[in-house]
Amino acid sequence: MQTWELIGIAVGIVASILGGVWFIFSKVFKMGRFSQRIEEMDKRTCDASCKSHDNDIHFLQDTMGTVKEDLIAIKSLLLIKHQDASSIFSMKNSPRQLNENGKRLFAEIHGNDFLKSNISFLFSKINELQPQTALDVENAAHIACTAYTDNEIFNELKNFVYNSPSFKMVDADGNEKLYDLTLSDVCFVLSLPLRDMYLQAHPEIITSE
Repeated sequence: MQTWELIGIAVGIVASILGGVWFIFSKVFKMGRFSQRIEEMDKRTCDASCKSHDNDIHFLQDTMGTVKEDLIAIKSLLLIKHQDASSIFSMKNSPRQLNENGKRLFAEIHGNDFLKSNISFLFSKINELQPQTALDVENAAHIACTAYTDNEIFNELKNFVYNSPSFKMVDADGNEKLYDLTLSDVCFVLSLPLRDMYLQAHPEIITSE
């Protein structure tokens, strides 16, 4: 083999090696730039996400604050109605119990059947309020009956109030007078037996000193 042929082969081998090295370095360089871009994108995304989350958190905090205020206002209104109905359909008997008018209304609306049929739903609403005392349970039972009247389980009771003529009230002397029933009255009458059912199911709640 001639010398120039050997030189040509050697040059070809060296060129191939240099080309391979250049290809590898080129790929490494491009990968480096790609990696850098990924890191920059990750930083931008992370920052944007954090800012977005901060905004969402502040919005939720403001919303929850407003909801809490609304719940307090609603609870206050419900308790006011509670006091109105309590003086008409119950008596303070340690604890408060339905009077004769309340018992008669409870029977007319088939209150026992209503409570038994919907006990799981009503108990769940009382549980959400986490009552600690018997008085808490009494108030929570009233709220459970009054605050969820948009639920279909109350439709029959609404129809009763809508179609019912004036309710005959009887005072201690036996005198009768007509009284226009409201859904709030019905809910109050339901709440006291519901209170007793819940306390019976939760003996851990202390009912006396």
